[in-house]
Amino acid sequence: MLATYTRWTHHGEPADAVVDEGIHQEVEGHVHDFGIHVDVDDDVNDDDHGVPEMKGELYAAANADGEKPSFGCVLEDAKKLLSLGSRHSKFSFMVRMLYMKSRYRISNTGFTAMMKLMSDGYPSSELPKSYDEAKKYLKELGLAYENIHVCKNNCMLFRKKNAELNVCLVCKESRWKDESGTKRVPHKVLRHFPLLPRLKRIYASKHTSEETQWHKKVRKPVENVMSHPTDGEAWKAFDRREPSFAEDPRNLRLALATDGFNLFGNMSTQYGPKSPGKDFDLFLEPLIEELLDLWKGVKTYDACTGKKFDLRAAVLWCIHDYPALGTLSERITKGLAFDGKREKKGAIGKFTMDEVEQKLEKVKDVRPGKQPDITGNKRKRSDGPKIYSRKAGLWRLPYWKHLKLPHNLDRIIPAALRGLVRKDVYEAIAELGTFFRELCSRNLRIDVVKRLKGEIPLILCKLEKIFPPAFFDVMVHLCVHLPDEALLRGPVQYGWMYPIERRLGTLKNFVRNRAKPEGSIVEAYMASDTLTFCSRYMEDVDTRFNQDDDTGTEMPLDNDISVFKHGATLDGASRTQYIDDSVMNKLVWYVLHNADESEEYLEDELLQQGARPNDVDRMVEQGFAKWFRSHIENKRSDNPGLVSEGLWALACGPVK
Repeated sequence: MLATYTRWTHHGEPADAVVDEGIHQEVEGHVHDFGIHVDVDDDVNDDDHGVPEMKGELYAAANADGEKPSFGCVLEDAKKLLSLGSRHSKFSFMVRMLYMKSRYRISNTGFTAMMKLMSDGYPSSELPKSYDEAKKYLKELGLAYENIHVCKNNCMLFRKKNAELNVCLVCKESRWKDESGTKRVPHKVLRHFPLLPRLKRIYASKHTSEETQWHKKVRKPVENVMSHPTDGEAWKAFDRREPSFAEDPRNLRLALATDGFNLFGNMSTQYGPKSPGKDFDLFLEPLIEELLDLWKGVKTYDACTGKKFDLRAAVLWCIHDYPALGTLSERITKGLAFDGKREKKGAIGKFTMDEVEQKLEKVKDVRPGKQPDITGNKRKRSDGPKIYSRKAGLWRLPYWKHLKLPHNLDRIIPAALRGLVRKDVYEAIAELGTFFRELCSRNLRIDVVKRLKGEIPLILCKLEKIFPPAFFDVMVHLCVHLPDEALLRGPVQYGWMYPIERRLGTLKNFVRNRAKPEGSIVEAYMASDTLTFCSRYMEDVDTRFNQDDDTGTEMPLDNDISVFKHGATLDGASRTQYIDDSVMNKLVWYVLHNADESEEYLEDELLQQGARPNDVDRMVEQGFAKWFRSHIENKRSDNPGLVSEGLWALACGPVK
């Protein structure tokens, strides 16, 4: 039994039991120093914020899997007090220091300087003297990634039975940049983060395990409203086809997202390594194998029940833009153009599954990478247009061909719509804008989406009367399919690219070594991944899990008026902006116009002043704010009890 397992929480001992053993604080020397080596009982050190709980859940999951924990060494530091009288152990202190480094983006050099100062100031502390030494916490608590070497021409991965090969089996190219292989520097490296251990860690914590079942145990669906993917037909159809999968709410539906990005934040394409492009399927091989195992079921420890269960997971759809459709599905997305002729045929129908399988059968033997010359493989004219360039690896998943929405496409309307103000153009653009505004609502009404499905062809027809044919590329045409996708998927936020693009922006900020950007991103991501997991147990530190909502904190004022009772919602960083009087007057009028307390004055008082009914709106916009303040000020002076603090604040307006 491990020495760090001092509280027998997994053998029947309550986590909050009172024990007689305490902390032995009679230590000779270094009374006020850091790093006092004292055995800390979890009961006494329950202010070592979240560490006992994290230890218990990690050990329980490891023991259930029959694995030897790799984090035993660093958790030994949880039994060393940071200092006499401190409620922190050395372990909790270092994890918080590393988390703050990650959250506030402290550089490696700056963090090393801080640790060196603390280590020199308290020489008996045994605190790490640099960031490199502190990374042992990340390595042992974190989940590792695999370095998989790739053929120069993307023909194969050097893994499993091919892990020791020095030459590609397909193109015969050397695995190494130097032909002799003495330096052993590979041409390409795939850094793969295994999915299975990361999904298992979700269930190792009671908090996250409960969250995976929210959609079935807590959520209340509303008729005719889609607010979650469970309301979409794609989710429902999958559950009907796979009832054994749907029976356990712990089973996961996944989304696979991909997008390209420039590592250095500019539009230049001169950066050395090229994207896999048409050979992207090769790089998905390790993931596909894990998804096959997850479909069958993987034994996983659930902290909520204290037992193992068969965890299953399935990819419900992919999220990407139109160019990436060819990357993930291996469909042909280039070479299609408008021929300028009038189209007299009817609407193009969808391929049946039999037709799709026939198309895939023709390209089933096409493999990634450099292909040998094969004679007689030219496509005949009678074969029709080529639909697929290769049979994608996702087709290996047993359920893939039955998915209702395998690919979510993110669309961008061209910027050519901007700046046109002619009436017919404005009306068409306004209708298109209304279409997207309603379709991108947080909650979708099914009847509204069906109406939008009928309106979008007419909107595009109006645009066709204005813009030349060259404007109507495939991106504009794909708008027709958006309502159908919404009915299958649910709200748009579960299928568009914005969260993915923001995440890629975060990854770009991880680059510290421009000579090796991929490795820099991977190391920083692993640190962020590990510390994000640890931060779930840090109730005393501002983390993404215990902080107030990013949109701000609502703070209603006492005796407030109706227009302000909802509180103030702050969004993003603060900034100072100067506006002219005309804009300020419009802002003030908007508030007064929507405040119930000023409604009685908008007409009654103005009519008493001799205004005609038709002039009320004009007078409101031009001078009501000034008159309203003067009137409330006089009323407050004559009878203070009739004017509340909220009404007086409303009349005074904003501070200029």
